[in-house]
Amino acid sequence: MSYDYSALVTSITDARRKAASNDRTSRDHLQTAIEGFETLSSHCPMTPLLWIQYSKTMYDFLRAFEVGSEDQATVIRLQTLELGLIEFPSSSLLQIYYSYWLMSSSEPFEKKDEAIKMAIDAVGSGSHRNEGPWTAILFRFQIELYATAPTLNTEQKIGKINESFIRRSRTPMKDVNDTIASEYRECCRQNGFEPDCNVEEMMETGRRMEARLYSSFVSAEDEIDVAMHEEGILGRYFLTQPINGVMPQEWIAELESSSDQKFAMGLGGERTANAFLSYIKMLRISQSAKQKGKALDLDELEESIPDRISHIINQVYERAVAECPTVEKLWISYSYNISNKVNSVVGEPQYSLLTQLQRLIQRACRNCPYSYELAKKQLHALQLSATCRVSVLEPDQLLSTVQNALSKGFLPSNPTVFLGLYLETIRIVKQRILELLTKKTNSKKVAFDDPEELSKGQLSDPELDDKFKEEIGDLIDDVPDMFEEIELRLQESHPTWSEGRALLWKERATSDLLLLQPCKQVFSEKPPFTLPYSTKEKIKSILNEFERCCKVHNPPYPDLYLSYIRQFASCGSWLISNPIAIGRHIRNIRFLFQKAVQSVGPQYSKENLLLFGVRHYSRAISDLCQEWINFEQMFGSERSLSLAEKTISKKMKHVTADPAEESALSQTTITHAEPVASIAEVNTQRKRGHTEGSPSYESSPKKSKRQDPSEKSDTNAKLVSSTVNEADAKSEAPAENDDSLEVKVKKTYHKVHPFTIRVSNLDLSTEDMDLVDIFRPLCGAIVHAKIIRDKQDHGVKPLSKGWGLVQFEEKESAAKALSLNEEIGIKEKVVKIEMSHMPAVSLVPAGMHRVNPKGQGKKSKFNQKRREKAETVEGVPQNEQEPGQENLNGEDESIATHSKAKKAGISVLAFKPRGVDRRPKLAISSEK
Repeated sequence: MSYDYSALVTSITDARRKAASNDRTSRDHLQTAIEGFETLSSHCPMTPLLWIQYSKTMYDFLRAFEVGSEDQATVIRLQTLELGLIEFPSSSLLQIYYSYWLMSSSEPFEKKDEAIKMAIDAVGSGSHRNEGPWTAILFRFQIELYATAPTLNTEQKIGKINESFIRRSRTPMKDVNDTIASEYRECCRQNGFEPDCNVEEMMETGRRMEARLYSSFVSAEDEIDVAMHEEGILGRYFLTQPINGVMPQEWIAELESSSDQKFAMGLGGERTANAFLSYIKMLRISQSAKQKGKALDLDELEESIPDRISHIINQVYERAVAECPTVEKLWISYSYNISNKVNSVVGEPQYSLLTQLQRLIQRACRNCPYSYELAKKQLHALQLSATCRVSVLEPDQLLSTVQNALSKGFLPSNPTVFLGLYLETIRIVKQRILELLTKKTNSKKVAFDDPEELSKGQLSDPELDDKFKEEIGDLIDDVPDMFEEIELRLQESHPTWSEGRALLWKERATSDLLLLQPCKQVFSEKPPFTLPYSTKEKIKSILNEFERCCKVHNPPYPDLYLSYIRQFASCGSWLISNPIAIGRHIRNIRFLFQKAVQSVGPQYSKENLLLFGVRHYSRAISDLCQEWINFEQMFGSERSLSLAEKTISKKMKHVTADPAEESALSQTTITHAEPVASIAEVNTQRKRGHTEGSPSYESSPKKSKRQDPSEKSDTNAKLVSSTVNEADAKSEAPAENDDSLEVKVKKTYHKVHPFTIRVSNLDLSTEDMDLVDIFRPLCGAIVHAKIIRDKQDHGVKPLSKGWGLVQFEEKESAAKALSLNEEIGIKEKVVKIEMSHMPAVSLVPAGMHRVNPKGQGKKSKFNQKRREKAETVEGVPQNEQEPGQENLNGEDESIATHSKAKKAGISVLAFKPRGVDRRPKLAISSEK
């Protein structure tokens, strides 16, 4: 169901403008405007400014047709605004406009008090700091309400007013609270009571607390203002500014005007949305830091800072969706925020959060009906409700939700969206089955989407609860029916798309192999079919052989590991004997994928392996990663899929896949030609050796002369060959040109130690002798090898830092070790090898260095250079002059020394004002 939003808004604006003429046709125009508002609200949520104008039009319509009294028309106006506040509770203009008309109505005191408190909580929690003058209007309404309340006595009025000022002092309002003390005294004078010193002290404490807590977020709020100003939606530049918390009378006409306005119309775009998300990210970082014990010291009555920041995050989200209601990623981020809270609480708070999440997703789908991701969020909300045991997961409800989303006509009409939404329903049912299979009675808690290491022994699994068995049985019976119904709907909607049906059958076959058929076998009332003991042992032996082929060589090849995973997935399902083992088998496959991607590495031998089915590394690792992604999409969750994508991106960061280069390399290898390193491979290896935060090679800084164009090579062949030869020479440079290489540690440069390498990315369980076992056969004799560890108490084995040093007897051994960078693995982790600036074994044991006598200073490079500079400034020593040579022109020795110092050059220690010479000293002879 499509509609023209701009045309509807334009027709409403024209009808309201014509109705303001007060002629005979004004009633007809008002009715046209009312019908336009109703039509628009039936298609999509209205913006805050449209709700304000809708309430004004409704009030004028009732008064024009004399329907009821003025009080009744005011009640209708307030009810209309309340509907808008349900949709956008953090819109400051909507809250102020509603509070203004509520204060002038005849509603009871209790309702006014509750509404203004909710408005202050939604707007005055820190999410609208730069709109402080607007927030002060709400506090002014609250104080006027308490001062004129007929149901409160004098003592109660004073207490309520004091509480309002204290709450305002703790509210971020930019510079509005600078005059809060004088405003408090003026309020006390007008209401006939004396100011309280304790209240003034508490207000000052509240201002200091607000400054400490919110000062780090000022830049984020300013960035939001800049983004809104660039997009032309910042309301403060279009409205009259309030003074001293008093709402300007011009606001009523400016907000109710029929002119085209851009503020509060939901016109925020990507720029404003990114600014809000940056603010939320900053708040989350601060919240995490405070939860780790870095919170400020507050009163005992003050709520904890993490809870306050969590409340601010919610209000910032609400303000963001009020300004940018059509930006999809804001709603997705907001739903993630609430989903994480649902998983962290239990009981009544969990039920309220689930209700909030369902309402949020409904609002999101109404504001962004074209979003495929938000349509899937509706299904995930039903799954989360079943996980929290609030409701039972019904496959029919999932299918009807997808059907309703597609029938509205806003989602893209391509078949991939159609199949993707329906496949999501089946995957949610499978996830629910795996959740029920992981419900254990012992103390070990494992989520269905966690990896689980393979166990060598026989595990004793607990019995599954009868309620879980019944629910699993019902879901297993529903899954085949869901597949058939989806295939039927796919044929009706997209009859020519045969690829979609093939993908659907692939999903069905994989689900039957790994989940449905093992569940049917275990839960069958008939005696389950079990393989003979000898057959099980043969299957286990075959799997052990596949596992062995991945362990005899480090790092293992991706093709070998992928074949092991496929055999384990197909053969392992025949070894399942109880319901709990089904979920464990899925988690074992996830563990193998995770282990494979982290441990595999490229081929570093020059032998031809394509004849044995081992493909090029870039293509093989891509297939392995793609199969892991497919597995997580079928049997994982959003969390496990996200973790897999992060691991894969980290692994593929150093993998360069060039199809032309790959095909050329394949042809060269097949024809048994000599392997030639290309320029791209040389550059890749150089980039791999340089990582942030770790030592890296950099030649000493020397200015190179510009090459003459006539000296350039004549042919491209010479250029390639010279580049390769230079790269080979550079790889051997640490062994030959030790003095010309430096290693960079953070921001300082050190000369490399020609015999020692630094090995990083080590597994924490790696021992010192593991380094010896790896490098001594490949590189040569080793003097010393050690792993750097943290300092621990006496008697406790220190923990590894993940890197170590290996010192060889020969420089050539270090050069050989460098060529193995990211080519070998230790304990199934590819290691990084670089030159080190320090030896593996020190010259003397730790603590045995010589201590210089007092006054001689420390013998360091810094002091040595400082001493050399000082000697250069003071001049050349006398022993360097030829004996018998006297100063020219009869100059004094001190003057000659001074002139020599000027010729030798000046340094920082010899700085003096320009044009000032040292006064010569007269040599007075002792002879008379």
